[in-house]
Amino acid sequence: MPRTYEEDCAFINRLSPVKFQVKMGFVPNMNVEGRFYVNKALEKLMFDELKLSAGTGGVGGFLPAVRQIANVAALPGIVGYSIGLPDIHSGYGFSIGNIAAFDVANKESMGMDWTLREGYSWAEDKEHCEEYGRMLQADLYIFINKFHYIRFKHIISKPSRGLGHQVATDALVQMEKAMARDNLIVNDRQLACARIYSLEGNDFNEVYGIFIYSFYEFLGRKSYVKGRALSRAKSRRNISWNNVINDLSEKGISIRIASPKLIMEEAPESYKNVTDVVDTCDIAGISKKAIKLRPIAVIKG
Repeated sequence: MPRTYEEDCAFINRLSPVKFQVKMGFVPNMNVEGRFYVNKALEKLMFDELKLSAGTGGVGGFLPAVRQIANVAALPGIVGYSIGLPDIHSGYGFSIGNIAAFDVANKESMGMDWTLREGYSWAEDKEHCEEYGRMLQADLYIFINKFHYIRFKHIISKPSRGLGHQVATDALVQMEKAMARDNLIVNDRQLACARIYSLEGNDFNEVYGIFIYSFYEFLGRKSYVKGRALSRAKSRRNISWNNVINDLSEKGISIRIASPKLIMEEAPESYKNVTDVVDTCDIAGISKKAIKLRPIAVIKG
């Protein structure tokens, strides 16, 4: 039986003016608690989203960020907390702005020795994993525009849209097979996973050349975007592109765009107020304010 909004809220406690706890039991199988950081304005967005989803059962699609934080807390191997930073907003299974750390040395994940013993690899595979036996040129490179210069990165950029969606779709098939084999259970199939030292896990590590950092509670990730307040579909339904152009024009901002629908998706109203995100990080001690920059031109594409 789906819970009411009030019943959901009974699992959420305020720990400080900007810090909230998601208690065990909010969703089934939670291994750790959830945490999220929002000020008063961002708090309203989080709880309004949860309220709109109440009574739906919380399965599939873009679940509210609070529920996605809790679902991540139910993943096998998670340690500490499932944490939502101030820029958090709903994603595919894992919210954008949700971070978590996982124990790669738990007793059920014993690496290449385990795969050798169980018949998943050959003895010589140990000499050819990670960098050994692999061509550096085989990695996929992209350009990422970063401030005033172009940086070469060794990873697939998060906003890859079609490419990222296809990679995830293909990976989900393999991950679900690995979950069935290793008896792993998750609350949302979009969080399909594999043990880090399984064959599927090693394939994933190859993509990222994985670097593990332990930056105290926040695991090294800072809020670096404002975070969406409205989904792209909701922005297209609720915002007039003519109004956006007129409002920007009154502020002396000129816009050139190929498709009017993109104006609604990227309208100021579609995003959280960046000041709220920065102030929350500052109050919570995630980071400290140093300087405020104002763009003179923005190019997307």
